[in-house]
Amino acid sequence: MDFEFYMVATAFVVAFLVFGVGFLVRWRTGGGAVSTPPPLPAGVEPVTWQCPTEVTTPYAPPQSEGSQPLARRLGLSLNRVSCRIYRPMDLVLMAFLVGIYMVPLLLDLVGTTGNAPVEIGMEAVIGTIVTQTFMVALVLGMVVWRLSPATWLGLGWPQWRWVFLLAPVGVLSTWAFMAGLEAWGYNLWLQEAMGLGEGEGQQEVVSAFSSVKDPILLGLLSFTAVIVAPVSEEVLFRGYLYPVSKRFIGRAPAVLFSALVFAAIHHNALALVPLCFLALLLALSYELTGSIWAPIGIHMLFNGATVGFQLASNWGWIALPES
Repeated sequence: MDFEFYMVATAFVVAFLVFGVGFLVRWRTGGGAVSTPPPLPAGVEPVTWQCPTEVTTPYAPPQSEGSQPLARRLGLSLNRVSCRIYRPMDLVLMAFLVGIYMVPLLLDLVGTTGNAPVEIGMEAVIGTIVTQTFMVALVLGMVVWRLSPATWLGLGWPQWRWVFLLAPVGVLSTWAFMAGLEAWGYNLWLQEAMGLGEGEGQQEVVSAFSSVKDPILLGLLSFTAVIVAPVSEEVLFRGYLYPVSKRFIGRAPAVLFSALVFAAIHHNALALVPLCFLALLLALSYELTGSIWAPIGIHMLFNGATVGFQLASNWGWIALPES
């Protein structure tokens, strides 16, 4: 076990603490669920799980278009993600999904895996696609009998063209945050703490683009990074994990919890803080629009730009920094 292991493990632990504290606070302040509330005096509301100040549907037409704020008329607000349909049984599936992502960390803990880099091959990429598809299918199976996928994920977003503005804003904001970390010396400090040299410590998938020569494997790897990963991860994290946690711990703790888990599941210390920041933006974009298209667009552009820069560097078109 090394410094990277402890950083990733700490992110998971902090995420679970956020969820646990949020759950307890929510319970003590009147969020506890009871299946059959006992009779109460007149005027006293029964204690049930509440999804605070949410709209019934994010796309209900306003009664008076002209009297609505500009953000509302554009389909934007700060609370567009509904969590009414989720029940305690969703916590079980959420825990199972997070557990799958924690398997590499647990294997490292028991010493099953070593520090040797994992070779990215055709089988590994296909295995990733199959695993992601399996987890998305589990989530769809859990939700589809309660709500149609189009309604659940806000696929009918009327203002979908806003994704072409939100995506670059999200990516540029993340790059600015990463540049700030670099200027602050965070990356250099972390590399020294981990005993890494220049150019070391990248995510395995990112570094694979500089080593893979097979054009078919390179194409499949690019497809997975730019299409499969953004779609599946957004459905899993913003589409399911975030609103389930929002149902039981509230919006702000759920944003932080989902961001920490999203960053930790990538099992990379150098990317941990930037990915956490990106995940915060992804959750914010989902809340602003009520549509999964917004975080998918940001995620696709971020991954696509990363892949594009890496391929351009491999082909000698640009020179990327070593760290």
